[in-house]
Amino acid sequence: MDSRGDELVEHIQRSADYDNAVVKVLQELGAGTLRSDEWEKDGDLVLYRGCVYIPKDPQLHHNIICAHHDSVVTSHPGQWKMLELVSHNYWWLGISCYVASYVAGCNTCNHCKSFPMQKVRKLMPNQIPSHHWEVISVNMSECMQMDRLQWNFTR
Repeated sequence: MDSRGDELVEHIQRSADYDNAVVKVLQELGAGTLRSDEWEKDGDLVLYRGCVYIPKDPQLHHNIICAHHDSVVTSHPGQWKMLELVSHNYWWLGISCYVASYVAGCNTCNHCKSFPMQKVRKLMPNQIPSHHWEVISVNMSECMQMDRLQWNFTR
């Protein structure tokens, strides 16, 4: 584990602001009355389904997401891949919403994102003219191609 990972583990161990549901689970786990295999305590870390539980610490959430999102290896993976990467090792209440908002706010991700279903406007046909030559339409793309051809031949 690198030094950044060690810092994250130390930060997780120092944080003790658990959610109310987690506090109840930890009390039951300590008393031995919990009948679930989902929760474990491993030293100072709380594990939920094998993933490290992250307490209510916005800075810690940000650091974990940032470590996975901005790394050279993953390099802005997008919302779903990002959620998969983070939830492989960590868990906290609202993790999917946090990941979605982080990725939505990433400038680089928004520039690289493709929008396959862009909104399409309705076609607005020309009104039927009452006189000849009242409305004239021109296909500008063909005009531009002709200009390019003429420009190439004149040089």
